[in-house]
Amino acid sequence: SNGLSKSDMHEILEDARSHGIRNILALSGDENSNSDFPYASELVRWIREEFGTTFVIAVAGYPEGHPDSNYEESLHHLKAKVDAGADFVITQLFFDVNLYEKFVLDSLKLGITIPIIAGVLPLQ
Repeated sequence: SNGLSKSDMHEILEDARSHGIRNILALSGDENSNSDFPYASELVRWIREEFGTTFVIAVAGYPEGHPDSNYEESLHHLKAKVDAGADFVITQLFFDVNLYEKFVLDSLKLGITIPIIAGVLPLQ
């Protein structure tokens, strides 16, 4: 959502809906940008408020911690995304299954019970 306004996002999601797209991966923008959604939790909450259950919303999880925060902060940000209405989590790519297992268990301790799907490698 980097740099996008609510109006921009509404247009994008209306277009997605009109083309039958129902699955959205909600990623955060840059908290220092002019985006109306500096955090993914804000984007997820807004999508739920504007579109209800039209979309299945996936969010990112970080078994090794987000690059811009530590592990504990990353878990609390994930909890905020889940509380905002996320349907499932896709984790960042990882190579140590023990980190994934710890992440899932720590997520459960915070009350995160939605599915957590193991790592993808984004290609650009």
